[in-house]
Amino acid sequence: MTVDVHEIEGGGFWGEVRQFPGCVAQADTLEELESSILLAIRDWWAEPGVQTEDAARELAAIQGSREIPDGPYPLPYDYQAPTLMDGRGRG
Repeated sequence: MTVDVHEIEGGGFWGEVRQFPGCVAQADTLEELESSILLAIRDWWAEPGVQTEDAARELAAIQGSREIPDGPYPLPYDYQAPTLMDGRGRG
């Protein structure tokens, strides 16, 4: 298994597992990134679940946003947020 590690401008790291599309994690240190990657791999193999409002807020914060998908929560993980292209998204 290969993990590509990237430095985040302003501090921290994020990594992606080449063999598992969409399997990514981020952390402040390389040691924390290793643990986060292991959790991401576990989650990648897990059965599809649901996203809670708290998890949506955490993900938005990681991405530098306060916007979260409209509820009701929990949302299925296969939920696709509206994009600007389909006219329902926010800019």
